Amino acid sequence: GAILEVVLNRPEKLNAINGEMRRDLNDAFACFRDEEDAWVAIVTGAGRAFCAGADLRDGGGSAGDFPGTFWEKPTMNSFESGWEIFKPVIAAVNGLCLGYGLTLVTWCDFVIASDRAEFGFPEVRLGVPTIVGAIRLPQRINWQYAMELLLTGERINAERAHEIGLAGWVVEHDSLM
Repeated sequence: GAILEVVLNRPEKLNAINGEMRRDLNDAFACFRDEEDAWVAIVTGAGRAFCAGADLRDGGGSAGDFPGTFWEKPTMNSFESGWEIFKPVIAAVNGLCLGYGLTLVTWCDFVIASDRAEFGFPEVRLGVPTIVGAIRLPQRINWQYAMELLLTGERINAERAHEIGLAGWVVEHDSLM
């Protein structure tokens, strides 16, 4: 129908984004953007996680394939920058939402969180702070709350995400979809 459901489907890896998933995700959103009969997209994760971030075992593949230096990443090939989709995108966050997953959420128009959801940018603890997340998050929520997530690498639960304005709604896990 008019709803495109995008399911991150690597539950055995907590839906961590590798090169193949990145290409599939890019294709899915390009299809949504270009398909006139698709009016709204809902993105969620299979299993117990929305997305645990980049698959660090995939090397650079999770960031996409394109020329350029590290600081030029990402380019126009992903949800992280460049796409202008003038249709609503809903994030249905069913569990862990970390790193790239949270960056994806900051791109969505609506965020509905399961009462089991957890949000965070843990990459700062690895010495690799998020780039696009650091640009987008303060535009979505209060500066201090954004800095809490960006600088500490701590996770917050769904209730806290709702309190600070990251999630618009928190629902019982079984009624999320």
